[in-house]
Amino acid sequence: MKVLYVNTYFHGGGAEKVMRQLYNGMQMENIVTYCMVGRVQNDIPSEVQVIYEDFWGRAVTTAVGSILQNSLLKTYRARKRIIEFVRRENIDIVHFHNLHSNYIGISDIIEIKKYCKQVVITLHDMWILTGGCAHACECEDWVNNECRQCKGNYSMKSFSHSSRMFQYKKEWFENKGIAFVTPSMWLADLCKRGYLKNESLQVIHNGIDLEIFKAHSKTVLRKKYGLPQEKKILIFVANGLNNIYKGFPYLKKALDMIEEKEKYALLIVGNKKDEQLEFPFEMYPFGYVSCEKKMNELYAAADLYIHPSMADVYPFTPMESIASGTPVVAFSTGGIPEIVDEEVGWLVSPGDSVALKNKIEDIFAKDNQTEYIEKQKRCESYSQENFNIEYMIDKYKKLYIQLTDKGD
Repeated sequence: MKVLYVNTYFHGGGAEKVMRQLYNGMQMENIVTYCMVGRVQNDIPSEVQVIYEDFWGRAVTTAVGSILQNSLLKTYRARKRIIEFVRRENIDIVHFHNLHSNYIGISDIIEIKKYCKQVVITLHDMWILTGGCAHACECEDWVNNECRQCKGNYSMKSFSHSSRMFQYKKEWFENKGIAFVTPSMWLADLCKRGYLKNESLQVIHNGIDLEIFKAHSKTVLRKKYGLPQEKKILIFVANGLNNIYKGFPYLKKALDMIEEKEKYALLIVGNKKDEQLEFPFEMYPFGYVSCEKKMNELYAAADLYIHPSMADVYPFTPMESIASGTPVVAFSTGGIPEIVDEEVGWLVSPGDSVALKNKIEDIFAKDNQTEYIEKQKRCESYSQENFNIEYMIDKYKKLYIQLTDKGD
């Protein structure tokens, strides 16, 4: 069996991580894998194909796509490159991840399917379901009104092309024999409310490498990274503090309200180290961390991971923290409740900074230390049962076998 993985980038966030996990993991399952990405980056493996290596190709597609909210209708180069590769290597399955960010067109997928009958699309956000939003948040105009009255969301104002783009997506994705995968039941339920309700749809939760993410001695790690031994260390991780979906303003408001501030320290990963942040207690900015081993150690050094996200499908950071032996408090939104439950963490209402502040203080109250310790002890077994990357790879492999056995 031969599988071609296609995504916007090779390095990046959750979609890129899942693609890399499958690209490498399936090779251990005797499946031949290839990878093609839309955009060039540093440190991409030499065998990875890049569609737009030249400046002008990237510039033109970005300019055109920006008019249509990071979407393209048709691309000559991406379609041609993928079809040529499929035919040359006799690819059995083309597995797409993110289809937005201006490297491939909506109509290209069905053209590619003429040369490779089996196409899989993993949804890492809501983009396919809407006229433009990656996360529709409170707006439900996409459900029945087909985005005719776009209300926008946190990241974009009302989008004038939303209804037209919705119709294009419905035309090119509905009833085309594509196998769709979502990482969470939450997103699958949204698909069943939209135009994908009659499509082949499977839930395959994301997984992590539990050989990398595991518990360590907090004392040793705090000494290694110059962190205070006696304080309760909170950790927050986000790809940029200005990402409105990540909820940093809600976290800051909650921490500003904490009464015994001398008890806490905040460890921040993902922001620029020189970014000016003001907090009324100790803060340790680590900037962007790409090394998973170092991320594991930072999670493990902390007492509590805070995930105040306002929109998430099935994020990696809560899983990684739990596997590292650090319980999680998070907003109850998207697919997060499928990761964080009462065994290993706490959930509060989305956007409620007062509730978040109260929960943080409650977690570390003297009377509740037994509960905290029990949750911490359960992290390892809980991760083995729910987050093992081998489960994810096995489920995708079974899907691939099912598709190729079915034929067309």
